[in-house]
Amino acid sequence: TIQSTSGGAATLTKQHAAKAWINLNGTGTIAARDSFNLSSLTDNGTGLYTKSFTSSFGNANYTTCCSGGRADDELMNVTQPQSSTAPTTSSIKFGVTYVNGTNFDVPFVGSSEFGDLA
Repeated sequence: TIQSTSGGAATLTKQHAAKAWINLNGTGTIAARDSFNLSSLTDNGTGLYTKSFTSSFGNANYTTCCSGGRADDELMNVTQPQSSTAPTTSSIKFGVTYVNGTNFDVPFVGSSEFGDLA
């Protein structure tokens, strides 16, 4: 359902579209290739990142899905939240690791969050 606002942009209602997402270059000086609802991005070390949202979620129980890779077929995992750090309403930490647990920077990292905004 699209709900019309008074002269403003249309707002999704009763929809489960992604409320935040990023396509990230996770190597060198990290940078978002494109994003939605992203206020800042932090490089926390090799393969570790924090994404802060422009508009906060209503609670920290939103869900996330993610992917990552590079030009070869090396096995790796992208996890959110990273380690034991729980997501907050305003940010989430995530990381890229080999299957052996070693953190690794990759050129292609994507993540999307689904839930209700505040």
